[in-house]
Amino acid sequence: MPAHGGMINNNTVPGFDSAGRVVIAFHKYDAAGNTQMFVARREAKSWRVVQASDWKGFRWDFGGMGSLDFRLRVGTPVMDGKTLPVPVVRDGKPIDLLLDGETLARIGERPGVMLADRLAGRIEVPAGMQLNTVEDASGMAIAWATLPPNRDLPREEVPEPQTLRLIVP
Repeated sequence: MPAHGGMINNNTVPGFDSAGRVVIAFHKYDAAGNTQMFVARREAKSWRVVQASDWKGFRWDFGGMGSLDFRLRVGTPVMDGKTLPVPVVRDGKPIDLLLDGETLARIGERPGVMLADRLAGRIEVPAGMQLNTVEDASGMAIAWATLPPNRDLPREEVPEPQTLRLIVP
């Protein structure tokens, strides 16, 4: 990847296809300059790279100082029958990009479900805060409330510490 090619550290995720081969989900700019999701798989002596999304007019330019407000988050590709869903969250909306588990051909996309949405009725989140979650393939997760990102600028009020919760399936 060239510098400024649309890829960022810590937003590249490995998973497995129908034959148990490693696939790597990542984003970068396409030839038109739009941010797209891609999946790469090692085949013989080279990498096969396929575009998993076809978004028009979506470009995430990141840079500058302070913590980023991630416009695109990549989840772990995990087989579901013969389909390989690649879960992403784009501008706060969960999407499953659907690929054929054997050929990696693009099938389409469907709305996804965020763990934070599933937990919303069970975990109280103070006003002005958001629920954050990290989940592994087994369904085990952690959840915690924070203020939304603000590029590390000072805040007038600092909330009380929040509880970090372990969620076990």
